[in-house]
Amino acid sequence: MKHRLSFKYLQLLLVIVLILGVFFRFINLERKVYWIDEVHTSLRTSGYRKTEFVEQAPVDRILKIEDLQKVPASLSEKNWGDT
Repeated sequence: MKHRLSFKYLQLLLVIVLILGVFFRFINLERKVYWIDEVHTSLRTSGYRKTEFVEQAPVDRILKIEDLQKVPASLSEKNWGDT
C-alpha cells in the first residue's frame, strides 16, 4: 500500500513538472532568442537548404526578424517533397 501511494505522488510530481516546463517554454515567447540551430531546422522543414538561404540573404548587415521572414517567402516554390 505504501509503494502505491509513493508511485501516485511521483506521477503527480511528473505531471506538475511537465506542465511547468510547457508553461515556462511558452511564456514571453515573442522575446526569446531564435538560435541558429532553430533557423536551420525551420529552413530544412520548409524544404530549403542552407545554401539557398545564404544566396538570398543580405550579407552587408545583421539580419533582423523581418529579413528572415522575407527570404523564405521569396523561395515559395518548395513543396512537401523538398522537405
